[in-house]
Amino acid sequence: MTMRTPRVLIIDDDSTHRKLMELISDHLGIIPKIVSDCSQAFDVLSQESFDVILLDWRMPIIDGEECTKSLREFSHTKSTPIIAVTALAMSGDREACLAAGVDDYLSKPFTIDDLKTMIQKWSRPRVETAKTDETDETAAAAAAALTDVAADAADISETADTPQTFQPIGTFETVEKVGRVGTVGTAGTAGTAGVVGTLGSPETTDAAETAETACPDCTS
Repeated sequence: MTMRTPRVLIIDDDSTHRKLMELISDHLGIIPKIVSDCSQAFDVLSQESFDVILLDWRMPIIDGEECTKSLREFSHTKSTPIIAVTALAMSGDREACLAAGVDDYLSKPFTIDDLKTMIQKWSRPRVETAKTDETDETAAAAAAALTDVAADAADISETADTPQTFQPIGTFETVEKVGRVGTVGTAGTAGTAGVVGTLGSPETTDAAETAETACPDCTS
């Protein structure tokens, strides 16, 4: 029996925020589908289902409140958890969001772990159960694979003078670091360095710029 990764529909009109959500999706432990407005969301929802919807509250044309009401009228999303996300929160915003039909509310700036906790809170566990006669065989194969990985890691450790990490910016190690020192919600510039810079740490921005210089294709 294995737990399936939550599928999250993210609706946000800000291109920088959309790229940021893509970068941190591995750390959040989600499979994201990211769209820029409510109309695009319904195009996707007509073909796919999701465990959680993350909705930017202040969007042009169709704002979060109107989008939420439409989602609650749509048969596929009547009971799908909706988390409203907003910046520059004003008094009464939370109440307005909840009254419109969202399940929870997150105000910027927030940490990556805040967002992860919120998504985990509302994700419905999706279980995949393997056939009984395949369970032992699958476990044995997994154990063998782990043994091979451990052996490879030992070989690398013995031959390397200095431990190296070959990961493009935005993968787990970088995001883990960002999650400890930064917050989400400050406007950033284009490019990976700018997106990571939105997390609020000069240290992580420098790391991103270094990664872009060393491997420009890794971050495109």
